Amino acid sequence: MERSAFEQPTITERTNAEWKRAITQREATALTELWQQVYLVAWRAARKLGVSEEIKDLANDAAVNSMNRILDNIGSYRMEGPFLGFCWQITINEVRRAMRKLRAEAIDIEEVTIPSVDNVPLLDALRHCLERLDHVPRQVILLFYMEELSFDEVADALAITRNHATVLSHRARKALALCLEGQGYTKMDDFRL
Repeated sequence: MERSAFEQPTITERTNAEWKRAITQREATALTELWQQVYLVAWRAARKLGVSEEIKDLANDAAVNSMNRILDNIGSYRMEGPFLGFCWQITINEVRRAMRKLRAEAIDIEEVTIPSVDNVPLLDALRHCLERLDHVPRQVILLFYMEELSFDEVADALAITRNHATVLSHRARKALALCLEGQGYTKMDDFRL
């Protein structure tokens, strides 16, 4: 029976250090498995973010750009989180970059309205509080709220269970609320997490 190109591919179990070594040394099996993962994430992210007609081209371009970025930046991976999560974040960023470019080409500049940012001090405080979170909870928050991924997709990206992703999200939101309260944002009207 033939497997669909968009099913979860089988992957050799490796530690973060083994992944980094294998990719650094350009091992064919590791590169092939990584390409399959990157392409699948690019396809899913493009589909999730609403691309329809151009989905195949956008996913292909984003996957190729992601692989190039991963190969060029493998030395910057510090093993703070799962290696595949590092790669998936690069891929999701590439899909978003490609989508912005695609939308920029399609939008008339006179139709663009710039949203106002009313509460810059709150944004600065939130940025400070996000930086205080541990790596994985911060990634959960960023993927869920900024990348607008579902908890299932967040869990896939970080190689954790969906339940763990929701627990980390709850704890991170609680920590963010406490941090913001410590900076003087005490009313729920001031911030919504």
